[in-house]
Formats: sequence, C-alpha cells, structure tokens
Amino acid sequence: MALTVSEILHEVDLMRPNAVDAALKLKFLNEIEAEIFDLFLEFEPAEEALKNNLEARKYFWEKREAGAEEGTHTFMVSPAVEGGTDIGDPLNMGIRKKRLRKVWKFIPYDVTEGDAVMLLDDRFSGVYTSYVKAKIDYLEDETENYMNDAAMHNAEKNAWLSWMTRTHTHRQPEVKGL
Repeated sequence: MALTVSEILHEVDLMRPNAVDAALKLKFLNEIEAEIFDLFLEFEPAEEALKNNLEARKYFWEKREAGAEEGTHTFMVSPAVEGGTDIGDPLNMGIRKKRLRKVWKFIPYDVTEGDAVMLLDDRFSGVYTSYVKAKIDYLEDETENYMNDAAMHNAEKNAWLSWMTRTHTHRQPEVKGL
C-alpha cells in the first residue's frame, strides 16, 4: 500500500510527541527520501511474481529438488561513450566525443504536497519514521532515544536493501579510466 508524506509525518507525531516544526520534519523526510532515491538508481527493476504462501512453498521446494538455477537475470551494460566519432586531432588519439545523457534528480517535497506518494510502500515505512524520529531526538538532546532510533533506521534500511538485492538486478558501474 502506498504511503503519503502526511501519513508518515502523522505516524511520527503519534510515535514521538514533539515540538518540532512541521517544515523541519518535512526537511528530514526529504533527506531520507533523497537517499532512497539515490539507492533506487543503483538497481534495475525485475519482473515481480506474486504468490501466496502455499504456492511459494511449492515453488521453492520444486526448484530446490530440480536443482535448477532459474531466476538469474542478465543485462547489457551500455558503453561509457554513447555514439560519436573519433576526433581527427592526433593529440586526442582516438578519444570519442561524449554525448550527454539524462541524469535523474530528486525534487524535494513541498509543504503543500501532503498527499504525494513516497518511493517505498508501507512494508518499509520504518525507514522513514525511524530516521525522522532520530533527527527529532537529536534536536531535543534525547541521546538514548537517538541511539535506539539510529540503530532501528540502519536495521530497517538494511532490510529494504536486502529485499532490493533479492528482487532487483544491481546495475554494474561504468568502467572509467584504466
């Protein structure tokens, strides 16, 4: 189920009553959303197969007994230089002209965008709530709560990243230089 900005901020307020301004909490939420956005760009989407518990057990047991290695994903990495022609200058010695490529950029949420949908769904809402709670505790000098929330945030983010690793294909970085 999709999460919205206002739902997460409301959930944080229920979990941790605070006197922090809503605009500052939105800034904290934008910080973690930008980090998630950057991590999302490291993965290629894969085909998702929905199975209930019984079908999943049968699927995994049959696969294990058959010894098949299905489900591996292969992909082509685009070359670092996209098109172009060799430059005739002998000092450049075959360096190709590079074409500009599109770069994704995260646009932060605005105060008026309370119904904007977040990147992660409700399975991983703890990534958002624990980060914002940790920032609030840091501002209010609640050291013990801050340490607990920071540890919880790392655990939630690692759980999400392990799910991404299982269900998506990691992009291979372009080789540059020698």
